[in-house]
Amino acid sequence: MKWEYKVSEPYNLTNEEAINAIEKNMPLAGTYTVLTEALHMAIKALRKQEPVKPTTERTRYGEAYDCNVCNCGLEPYNNYCPNCGQRIDWTEG
Repeated sequence: MKWEYKVSEPYNLTNEEAINAIEKNMPLAGTYTVLTEALHMAIKALRKQEPVKPTTERTRYGEAYDCNVCNCGLEPYNNYCPNCGQRIDWTEG
């Protein structure tokens, strides 16, 4: 007899839905410490993918941009912070 395995359709969760699912199913404190640490790392990585607008400051030389997470200086071509890896949202508004 041959076993077949069907792959179900992906859920296409948003990052926030994935984070909520992980947090709701997190192992109890003090158990599965390696798994718990890996899940916390996954949550941190997912949060870095959510775009954050940079802080903008006018200087006498023009505008200066900083990462809103770690305050690292940014250039307008940085899609991700070179220091912490946070995704940057350069859209107006």
